[in-house]
Amino acid sequence: IRTPYSLLMPGQPVDLRGVIRVSGYGPPAERFDLTDVSLLPHVPPLALVAALEPGTEVTQTSDVIPTQMNDKQYERIMVDSMLESQRTAIYVAERAAGYRMQPLRQQAIIAGVLPNVPAARVLRTGDAIVRANGKATDSVAAVQAATGGGRVGEVLRLTVQRNGKTLAVRVPLTKLQGKARMGIYLASQTRFPKPAVPVKFDLPDVSGS
Repeated sequence: IRTPYSLLMPGQPVDLRGVIRVSGYGPPAERFDLTDVSLLPHVPPLALVAALEPGTEVTQTSDVIPTQMNDKQYERIMVDSMLESQRTAIYVAERAAGYRMQPLRQQAIIAGVLPNVPAARVLRTGDAIVRANGKATDSVAAVQAATGGGRVGEVLRLTVQRNGKTLAVRVPLTKLQGKARMGIYLASQTRFPKPAVPVKFDLPDVSGS
């Protein structure tokens, strides 16, 4: 149930020695913990927790989950963010260990499209935006820079990659929250090379970046 306010609470520490498995190596002797943050609806039975539990904060739910985004879309983004974090950790660790790693490649991915906006007719979740208004875009920031500052009704020219195909689409800007926007959620996706040493993570109940 989405409530106007939510509780941000510290989670339990997780000993990563039992979570991360590196092929050919045992767990290290030193303990290293992961800590997470829990997001719970702010309802009367939990309201008392905010006053008694150290580190708990009451926040507007819309500051964490955009109003137009449903819970399924939000959870999908959080799961993808965790996978990205794990792959980044593998890349950084193996490069630091002296393994030769291929350069990373980034791209801006559409993580969600609002219903009932012009963009919903031509864009799909999972599309990679590779050009915007004639400029190459290899990151979320690049897409925002190339498309920001437009007017309601202005048509953006985008080049997207979808299922191995390159498509040219035109997206009119619409008015959302008082500003001209496409009505999409963007996420950064990094294309990682195959790691030199296989690594597995066992974190089924933790998502987010």
